[in-house]
Amino acid sequence: MIEHIIPLTMKYKPLLSFIAIIAMAGGLLVTFNVGSSPQTNKFSESSGMLGHIELVAKDSDGNIKAYRQTDNIIVNVGKSCAAIHIFGVPTGSNGTGTACGGQLVNPFNLMAIGTSTTAAQATDTALVAQVGSRVNNGTMTLINSTANAPYVILQDTFRPNAAIAEAGIFDSATGGHMFARQQFTPISLGATDTLTVTWRISLN
Repeated sequence: MIEHIIPLTMKYKPLLSFIAIIAMAGGLLVTFNVGSSPQTNKFSESSGMLGHIELVAKDSDGNIKAYRQTDNIIVNVGKSCAAIHIFGVPTGSNGTGTACGGQLVNPFNLMAIGTSTTAAQATDTALVAQVGSRVNNGTMTLINSTANAPYVILQDTFRPNAAIAEAGIFDSATGGHMFARQQFTPISLGATDTLTVTWRISLN
C-alpha cells in the first residue's frame, strides 16, 4: 500500500480556511447584530422623534371589533415646525422658505381621521380624505421618565360611521400644519361604533 504524505500546511488548509470564514462571519454578526439593521443605522434611528399609533374600534356594547397598531411617519413639515417651536423663528437669509412658513405655530394637539388608503409619505401635509373635524376633546399626557426617553401620549375617540384608513396630528382646526400621518388597513365603523386613536410620540 502506497501512503501519500501531505504537507501539514496543505493537510489543514481547508480547516484553516473554514476557521477564517467563521471568524469573518463572527465579525459581521457583531457589526450587524443579527436580525437588525447595521449599527450605524441603529444609531441614526435612535435620535430624533419616533411615533407609534394604536387604533381600537368598539361596537355599541363596548366589544372590540377591530384593532390596529403601527409606527407612524412624522412628516417633514412637522419636523420643521417642531424646530421652530424649540429654537424660535429663523432669521437671516437662511430663515425663509421653511416648510412651516417661518412662523411660530400652535401646539400639535388636534387629531383627525380619514378614508384614504394612499400610503403615508414624509412629504404629506394633510390627510388625503379627512372625515369630520379635527378634534381636541381627548387627553394629552407627557411621560418624563428618567430611565427612558420622554414621550407624549395623545388620545381621542371618534364616531365616523365610515371605513377609516388614515389618521393625523395637527396644530389647527383648519389649515395649519400636520405633524404626523399614518395609513392602515381600513376599519369599517357603523353609526353606533367608536374608534379610539392613541398616538405615542417618543423624544429619543
